[in-house]
Amino acid sequence: MEKKKRVINRSTILETSLITPNLRRILVDISKFEHIDLKDRGGYIKLSVLNEEGEEVLRSISVSTVDTEKKTMSLDFVHHGGLGPGAKFAREAKVGGEISFYGPGPRRDVEQSLEEFIFIGDMTAFPAIKVQLELMIENDIKSPVEVILEAKSSEDFEYFEHLTHRENFNFKFIEGNFTALELLNGFKEMALSSEKSKSLWCAGERLAINEVRTYLKDHPQISFIDKYTSSYWQCGLTQNEHSQLKKTDIS
Repeated sequence: MEKKKRVINRSTILETSLITPNLRRILVDISKFEHIDLKDRGGYIKLSVLNEEGEEVLRSISVSTVDTEKKTMSLDFVHHGGLGPGAKFAREAKVGGEISFYGPGPRRDVEQSLEEFIFIGDMTAFPAIKVQLELMIENDIKSPVEVILEAKSSEDFEYFEHLTHRENFNFKFIEGNFTALELLNGFKEMALSSEKSKSLWCAGERLAINEVRTYLKDHPQISFIDKYTSSYWQCGLTQNEHSQLKKTDIS
């Protein structure tokens, strides 16, 4: 059977802005893409850019919002000043410029019928976690939700400002860079009930995610009915190098 060829989408950048000191939002016109709708909030696109050799390089970027009335989609990039093609694209993006991408791919939803929820992530996971929390509010989920987040600056946590009023949401903010042990310690400090059904959603830097995975493997008494752990990147590695290592990781 012939392999289905992926279709690349080409669109126009409508707006670009720093929404926190280290998050840049790019607003994209989706008026000609009927396949993009609200289900794609919290999913991801594969940004297509060219490296210095003129070769196509793909970068996974989370979809923060989709507005079906205004026909727009927003993508939130971590503004870290890196030299990679994805960071360069976000830094140099201009209104009226072109953006090329594949997808969107599906988001990973939590099982909302459970009794306790834990979210862990760094800034690369902010859009996906934000959407999961928004969906819980939309469905009036009252169960306890623990959220452990890492960011470069305390001002970056303003990204979740519209959610902190929720009584059943408890946020723990960790300011710093690549604090894998801090994320793990935040998780270990939780008073997890052995009687309630639990969900874990965890994504970010590979070494931090693997710390959590190892801890769970060493403590089988901590069980989750619904568990998602995914590494999005690794400090010091290109995305291709990270992708190769990711294949060897336990889930």
